Amino acid sequence: MTASERAIRDGLQSGHLTPGEALVLVVAELATTETPSLLILRGILTQVSEHPTLTLQDARVSFERAIELAPDEPEAYEELGHLFDAVEPDRDKAEELYRLALARGAGATCQKALDELLAE
Repeated sequence: MTASERAIRDGLQSGHLTPGEALVLVVAELATTETPSLLILRGILTQVSEHPTLTLQDARVSFERAIELAPDEPEAYEELGHLFDAVEPDRDKAEELYRLALARGAGATCQKALDELLAE
């Protein structure tokens, strides 16, 4: 994680940055440094803020690119699973992604999301 990304995440956590403000900073950072964690953050923030040019498709692309860059890291799989679970309803794809995340070491929140999906 870059120092800039850490500052953005800290700003979000402390409430000093809104998701929209953080998204602008993440997009600017990605212009010079493409890391999986920044791509994941862009995907998450795209879903929760109203950016004038970024869409849910951009969130999906962010998660997919993060997976390309770091295929063994679980977070992008889990976040993409949430997208297919809640935003672009595709239960089969969401289940597949949650299982891929768990196989790569995702934790209890991913297992809970999968359990809830299967219980529906």
